[in-house]
This record gives sequence, C-alpha cells and structure tokens, in this order.
Amino acid sequence: MRYLRLIIVTSILTGLGALAGVLAGRPLGRRTTMLGAMVGGTLTLLAALHFASRRGWFDPDRLKGGSIGGLVGLGLASPLAVMTGQHVGILLAASALVGVGVLVGAGPSSAR
Repeated sequence: MRYLRLIIVTSILTGLGALAGVLAGRPLGRRTTMLGAMVGGTLTLLAALHFASRRGWFDPDRLKGGSIGGLVGLGLASPLAVMTGQHVGILLAASALVGVGVLVGAGPSSAR
C-alpha cells in the first residue's frame, strides 16, 4: 500500500502540474506547450516529493534519487503523452511512469 500511495501521489500531482504548463504555454505555440509541460511537471514533481517526505511517506534522505528517477519517468512520459493525447488510458499510464520512476530511482525501501 505504501508503494501505491507514493506512485499515485507523485503521478497525479506531476500530471496536474504538466497540464497547467500545457495550458499556460498553449497560446504561445507548440514549442512553448511542450516546454510549459516539462517545466510544470518538473516543479510539481519536486513539490510532490517534498510533500510526501513531510507527510512521512517518503524517506527524506532519498530525495535526490527519487527526483532523478521521477525526472527520467517524466522524460519518458512526455513524448508518449504528446503523441497519444486523445487516449485517456495511455495518458494515465504515462503519468504512472513518473511515480514508478520515483520508486525505482530512490529504491523500494524509500517508501514508508
């Protein structure tokens, strides 16, 4: 349950941040849309990890590894989400890549 909680929290918050970045960048063009998604997703990923560590759900000593793993997951999820933006199931799976990346990057013992 603790792994699932960490995956869900980081995935949902990062997905919402990326969506906010997309919405903010869309009026300025296609390149800005992708840039906004990456910046928004990155900032909310880091905020989600700090939120989880303050709640006691994540080991604060493993923030660096979790951040790196989450950013790799975000880097894999972003092109997948952009290419298949119409399919909700694929968007959810792409968002879950971020949470799985956090868990892989920090190690399974990081979730509390």
